[in-house]
Amino acid sequence: MLGALTRTYGDPALLQRVRTEVEAGFVAVQNGELTRKGLAAVISALGRAENDKQVHNAWAELRHAARLTVGGEVAPTQPVHVGLSAERAAQLGFDISPIHEADALYRGADGNVHVNEVKGSANALVEKLREQSDQLDRLAAWQGGGTGRMAEGVIDTDHGWTDIFGETIIDPVTRRPVRGSPHGLDRVIASKLPLRIGSRRFTTDQLRTLRQAILDDMIASGVGSSAEVRAGTATMAYAQYFGAIPTLEDLAARLGSAVP
Repeated sequence: MLGALTRTYGDPALLQRVRTEVEAGFVAVQNGELTRKGLAAVISALGRAENDKQVHNAWAELRHAARLTVGGEVAPTQPVHVGLSAERAAQLGFDISPIHEADALYRGADGNVHVNEVKGSANALVEKLREQSDQLDRLAAWQGGGTGRMAEGVIDTDHGWTDIFGETIIDPVTRRPVRGSPHGLDRVIASKLPLRIGSRRFTTDQLRTLRQAILDDMIASGVGSSAEVRAGTATMAYAQYFGAIPTLEDLAARLGSAVP
């Protein structure tokens, strides 16, 4: 606890944000909406975080748990478990194999058991995929391994959401993303898991529609030819296009009904 609240952060404003999120976490524990072990795990992660990005990832689990509760998605009297290992989940009566750890696990108001992969930003999700993580595959396998199971990805904020178009394969020599390799969005679509970005939730079909609408708009806007856009080789124009739509609200204003 003390480590998270006394450490030095790259952004001084983060200290107050951490205090606010942790205080809200204690209230959630008192209300039975979050477990003590879960809050302790997040506080520990905040204290260990090596940079501000890891800080955002740690508190994203608290923020997500709060959103689920406020949104009425959690079964009455049930808490949201965060940072839950497979062993601890089994002790609580949940089988989450082949998932090693659930960022968020809860019994839903819909009667299903939910496991969520939570990241503080789109960039954090893409970086995890670049590390050859098979977490999305494990979530999909768990969901398909029994009835009453629902898995999904969660990105805490839509600020920087366009980073989800970052390539996910790294060249072993240059250590740079391989141009034209699958984007983070491609990988999520391939997993057939829904994805929340900020306050919006997308099904796989909606993600496909959104991806196609963006590609079509890029081509129509002169970002590059169809081949260049799909291969991601129109680098400078690519960056300029995404720079004009930093949030999903900006994207919705541009594409209209293609953004649910």
